[in-house]
Formats: sequence, C-alpha cells, structure tokens
Amino acid sequence: MDGAILIQQALQLDFTERIHLIDVLWHSLDSSDREEIDLAWLRESQSRLTAYQSGQIEAIDGQRVFAEIEALL
Repeated sequence: MDGAILIQQALQLDFTERIHLIDVLWHSLDSSDREEIDLAWLRESQSRLTAYQSGQIEAIDGQRVFAEIEALL
C-alpha cells in the first residue's frame, strides 16, 4: 500500500480511532527501543508533574491542546 494514501486515510479517522492507530503502531515497534522511549517519557512526565505541582508551569485544557494540534494538521 502506498504510504501517502495510508496517511491520508489515517487523517480522516476520528480522534479516538487515530489514537488507537497510534497505539497499535507504537506497540508494533521493536520492544527494546519502545522500552527506552517509554522510560524517557516517564521521566519527562514526572518532571512536568513536579513543575506543575510547584507552580512553575500551568496546566492547559487537553481539549484545547488537541483542537490546536488538529487545526495544524
């Protein structure tokens, strides 16, 4: 299948279907790479949570963030 066609079709999926597709593709990658990346994201998310709890950063509504991302696509 042509990758460009696949991408076009994927972008036509609704938000929930795209998230599911991302999850399936993510878990299809080499597990050793995935574990390293998951660990890096865990550290980053812990750092962001600490910064939020200490008042260093503010939270942004998730729906607003996803709407802005979708508008860019």
